[in-house]
Amino acid sequence: MRVAVEAAQHWFYPDVVVTCDPQDLDDPDATALRAPVLVLEVLSPSTAAYDRGEKFLSLQRLPSVREYALLDPARLRLEVFRRNAEGRFERHVVEGVQAEAELTSVGWRGPLSALLG
Repeated sequence: MRVAVEAAQHWFYPDVVVTCDPQDLDDPDATALRAPVLVLEVLSPSTAAYDRGEKFLSLQRLPSVREYALLDPARLRLEVFRRNAEGRFERHVVEGVQAEAELTSVGWRGPLSALLG
């Protein structure tokens, strides 16, 4: 499912996206989500710069996004950019397969290995 960032006139196809918005969930014919709470990207050498740069800058324009996560399977690392009470994104880094990871936007906590599959 793609994500629409109309303010930036961009469309993205995240690796994982979660929405809780009734408008996103009620339309079975919808072609895009407009209010995701979590966007997670699995990094690769060809996409990492774009995921960290232009995509993240655009997704920050969606007030619904509470977390933007970058999973790097090669480095066994998860970076989570979590929106704080002031609306700014704070970076949280977890490294190592047994490290405890958390995605607060969806109420999930567990070892990084669970996300690596």
